[in-house]
Amino acid sequence: MPTKYLLLAVLLGSTSSGDAALSIAPPKLELANTVWVPRTIVWEQPFPQDAEMSGIQYADFSLLCFRSQQQFMRVSSYHSRGRNDTILVATEPGVSVAFGRYHIEPNRLVVTSKISYRTIDFRSAGIKDQVHTDTLLLIGQRLVYQGIEYRPYTKLAGQRIASFWAHAPSQGSGARSRD
Repeated sequence: MPTKYLLLAVLLGSTSSGDAALSIAPPKLELANTVWVPRTIVWEQPFPQDAEMSGIQYADFSLLCFRSQQQFMRVSSYHSRGRNDTILVATEPGVSVAFGRYHIEPNRLVVTSKISYRTIDFRSAGIKDQVHTDTLLLIGQRLVYQGIEYRPYTKLAGQRIASFWAHAPSQGSGARSRD
């Protein structure tokens, strides 16, 4: 008889702790004032035999930047690797910056943006950048953009992210240059 009560107590205990685990909501993804980079970056070393340039490493990827009031910015460029895992932002040969807005939906983040600033433009004259919508998957505290998992990142150097926000249009895409 005591064995039955012990089994009943264990069963009830496991059921109630399971219910508690189900009722705990995952932490809400906070995007305001964050910069995201790919979780895995494959750095290339273009001149390994050159004594002066052997330390240069670069990778082509986009930084995803978020501010309050659902403001979004994407900085696409070759970025360089600095010391102590630092990323040097917007290196050669050029940079493309898109501004827009974002909103969070269940399991996804929808971003609408338009390229507003570009240092090198190889497009034919008369071709304008159109508004572009991207859907990023939300998996817990992770973002997946164009099939690549992104993570928050704070070790940025070189051109400051704030200098890119200074190019944000005050109207049009809805992004503003102030928080």
